[in-house]
Amino acid sequence: MKYQYKNFQQLMLLRLVRLQKYNHEESGFVLVIVISMVLILTSLLAAYGLLSKIETASTKSSVTSNTGFYAAEAGLNLRAKQVRDKFNGFNRPTGTPPGTAPEYLDALQKCLSNTGSLGSGDFICKRQTFNNQELLSYVIEHPDNFDPTKNIIQINSGEPFAGLSAQEYRYDVTSVALNSQEPSAILGMRFKSRLIPLFQFVVFYNNDAEFTVPPDMNLNGPIHSNGDLYLNVGNSRILTINGVVSTAGKLYRGEKVASQCGGKVNIYTVLDSVSSIKELSCGSGRTEYTQSQVSDWKKNILVTVPKLEVPEPDALDAKAGKDYWDKADLRIVLKLDSSSGNPSGIEIRNQDKSVDTTKTKALLESCPTNTTTTTLRNELDGTSNYEQSDVDLIVNSITGFAVGNVVRVGNDYDSNIITSINPLTNTIRLKRRLGHTYQSATVASKDDIVSKVSVSTSNTFYNYREKNGGTTGNDGTYIRMLNVDVRGLLDCIHSQSLMGSKALNDVTENGLVWFLTVDGPNSETDVNSSTAPNNSNNYAVRLYNGDYLYSGQSGAPEIKGLTIVSDQAVYIQGNYNLKDDSTTTGINEGDNLATTTVTERWRPASILADTINILSKKWQLDDSNGRTYSTSNVPSGTIQYDDSRRTAEETTVNAAFLSGTTITGGKNGTDGQDKGSNSNSGGVNNYPRFHEHWNGTVKFNYKGSFVSLNAPRRTNSPFCGSYDATNCNIYSPPQRNWDFDSDFKNAANLPPLAPRFVYLRQEVFSRSFER
Repeated sequence: MKYQYKNFQQLMLLRLVRLQKYNHEESGFVLVIVISMVLILTSLLAAYGLLSKIETASTKSSVTSNTGFYAAEAGLNLRAKQVRDKFNGFNRPTGTPPGTAPEYLDALQKCLSNTGSLGSGDFICKRQTFNNQELLSYVIEHPDNFDPTKNIIQINSGEPFAGLSAQEYRYDVTSVALNSQEPSAILGMRFKSRLIPLFQFVVFYNNDAEFTVPPDMNLNGPIHSNGDLYLNVGNSRILTINGVVSTAGKLYRGEKVASQCGGKVNIYTVLDSVSSIKELSCGSGRTEYTQSQVSDWKKNILVTVPKLEVPEPDALDAKAGKDYWDKADLRIVLKLDSSSGNPSGIEIRNQDKSVDTTKTKALLESCPTNTTTTTLRNELDGTSNYEQSDVDLIVNSITGFAVGNVVRVGNDYDSNIITSINPLTNTIRLKRRLGHTYQSATVASKDDIVSKVSVSTSNTFYNYREKNGGTTGNDGTYIRMLNVDVRGLLDCIHSQSLMGSKALNDVTENGLVWFLTVDGPNSETDVNSSTAPNNSNNYAVRLYNGDYLYSGQSGAPEIKGLTIVSDQAVYIQGNYNLKDDSTTTGINEGDNLATTTVTERWRPASILADTINILSKKWQLDDSNGRTYSTSNVPSGTIQYDDSRRTAEETTVNAAFLSGTTITGGKNGTDGQDKGSNSNSGGVNNYPRFHEHWNGTVKFNYKGSFVSLNAPRRTNSPFCGSYDATNCNIYSPPQRNWDFDSDFKNAANLPPLAPRFVYLRQEVFSRSFER
């Protein structure tokens, strides 16, 4: 049997041995063999070289493709973030994609060739570099975005924030990585940008949210905290939450200020397809609940969910470039002297903060349009003091004046209130709303004009809460107010075109937006900073006569909605935006009680401010029931507290609130726990600040939404509400008849410029690799 050699190398070795043996006999044959071997070896080396070159090229191509893929993916994320940022700023992306409308099928070709139409605005074909990799990308807007019947949705069950309404917009993003100007990777993504209004939550806190020891409360709406969430209630009391409860931090049953737990907290759930209420029980003191421990509530309690991105606190700044200031239909500013702090003007300002002198004059001298101005007929006694005694002014005519009207005398921006009228002598009696007993009186002159005004200023409100560092006794401070007659201002806007070409029924931002602020010393100071002079700048905006949000002027159209914004504290005096048909007696008309029957006037409304304070409808517009004076201590002006004069009356407010709230312990998370009662925020139940004796029985009726994005930046005093005239003389709590305004579930009923958070959901992702 013929032997079979195992391989080529074995055969070649045997032949070399034979060549050596027969070298002298077969020299010619050897030469032939050697040449053959050389040729074979050369061929093998050439083949190996070719294979190595192919492998190197393949590896390089793979590396290039992977690098291009990751770079192109980064391009997708960058363009998607730019779209999201637009929505965060209350804007929608605008512009045109590259290529030819309407389908833009040639968008990629135009973008690659860098010729023809390359688009514009937020959709333009953009070239940029990421990690030394050149990229190009563009965005195409989905046609459904232009159809309002398709982009307002209700989020489906099983998705985050199921059941809430959202505005949904779709966008297609294409990102291309280039290698020597040739595409190495092409990626595409379709995503939804969903905008969810914060006012669809009954409570939404960006910091730790707390229910401390409230009385019985029923809240029918979702609750969310971007920090930790503390659920507690007073002993023998019940807190019932009929909505999804979610927190980006930890969930506690109990208080933050101390490790204690009381009462009963019930939360809605679904067991065996049946809706029911299940108690979240107390443990021994404050108890933490993890997601696995609340599985019985299915998805109605969510723990450690992703933190939601919300507007920054400076969104409320009175500065050009800030959303609310820029988009406001009307900006009214109380200007204070930089040295004395006294009022030097009430101004309507433009977006660039310049003064609109024409509209300012109309606001101060021509509103409302009936006979409102007159000239004094006699000199007054130069010793008259507006605080210690009322002042009689003899005028040419009393036509157009009524008790309770706020009037301006001459060029004095501090205003007065009419307390009585004598038609026989054409005398109106005024009580000055400015100043204290120890301040020098301002006396009207013979030729001064007396005119009704819808916007005025005063500093007669004494706030016992703003103690400027003090914690006990009668410490407090006077508040410089910008006072706004809401109904009167609506009348003035209509009659004097204070919003330019915009009418009262403007729907640009779903209704009207007013920005009201104070421009004076420390008006922009953050009281939480180390350089702040105290815990309050002592400025505020007061809203009154806002029972119904409509103008009584003939032919005035109905408003769609109203949002009032301020970077300062806001005080709501009396009823605001009543919901039901009713008969109302004395709608903030001072001593002139008039009975008026109105039809349904409720409108989507919100108030966005540094803090929100409530004054009942019993509060006097001249603040005369707010304190008494000790004349024996003039000029020190010691204030004597008189609790019998601060008794509240049932009051109703229907508006969404956004304001700062104090953080218990001064910090979020466990670092803020157990810091003592002086660090207590008072919890969600003390979100609105009270200043009267409600006695736990007088109702404060509220429907709306509580949103808190930060600690107050202008007024951040400690919580105190025991109504102890020695230690804590601020207020006693009302009977809180509070609930979520279910009308806000419908996007059409949201207040103008409602704050919102944005999140993206990916629908389609595609990729392809080119040369």
